[in-house]
Amino acid sequence: MWKKRRNFWDLLFRRKKSFTKKEHFFISIDEIQEFEKKYGYFSEYPLVGKVSSGAEDVDLVKNLLEAIHPQLQTPEQRLFIVGEILTKVLAYRDLKVGMDILIPFQEKKTLYTVEKVFDLWHGMPAFGLVPHKNSLSPILLFRGTDFTFTSKRGLSSILSDLDFSGPGYTTFFNARHHLQKWLKEKAKKGKKARVMGFSLGGAFASYVSLYERDNISLDEPSLVYHTPGVHRKIFIEWGQVKAKHQPPLLVFIHPNDVVSKVGTILGSIYTISSKPQLPPLSAHVSLVSAQNEFACHGE
Repeated sequence: MWKKRRNFWDLLFRRKKSFTKKEHFFISIDEIQEFEKKYGYFSEYPLVGKVSSGAEDVDLVKNLLEAIHPQLQTPEQRLFIVGEILTKVLAYRDLKVGMDILIPFQEKKTLYTVEKVFDLWHGMPAFGLVPHKNSLSPILLFRGTDFTFTSKRGLSSILSDLDFSGPGYTTFFNARHHLQKWLKEKAKKGKKARVMGFSLGGAFASYVSLYERDNISLDEPSLVYHTPGVHRKIFIEWGQVKAKHQPPLLVFIHPNDVVSKVGTILGSIYTISSKPQLPPLSAHVSLVSAQNEFACHGE
């Protein structure tokens, strides 16, 4: 299990070689399974993939991150699980400027502070998180599709999904100036940021990785989960960028998820499998890290 771990981590952070096609297995953590049962997309009180504004819901996610921190055994496990929780759960909370959140990408406890809340379009948010340690990269975290049909930002999110230029394309360019300003500020002060997102948020992260690549970390990978692909012309633009200038963008997709079959995906793709198998909608909105066993391999 996870043989040649050092080489794999070099691939993620130093990109010395192409991604391995070997399958890598994980066993779920009890606290994540319990969280999925109580707060999963299909639960009575969903927090995964659905927007809520209560401060108590933020605390539930913070408690989950705290609980799993000592149980994450390898850098690879941390990368996948923490990224999934951030993009599928934390991003769907209404985070406020000044909030402190433990984000356990490192073995030692590391706090991040919400420094900026962006308004992409009609209230659709993205979040700028800065670490308390200068040695780590800030995080630009995008929210996925918001199916709150009764809210203006929810309707705007759905319209962004249906953009003829590609999911979220027009919305991204509407907000690009504000995102660019923050990214440049972070790059000047220290480490360049990494971007993360799930579903529509993954499309936003892909656009940032291409069009703001000079301000995105080459050291720490950006993470995308179950994203729709981009328009073919954008994929061609990505291919025209020299590999050494492409930020490491790791994209995790489930073969049963129909969303990731739309368009063309940027970055280095990992295909996820799970036990038990997940039907199409569950493959998109469930926490894969809550399944009994799951695995991923590079394509």
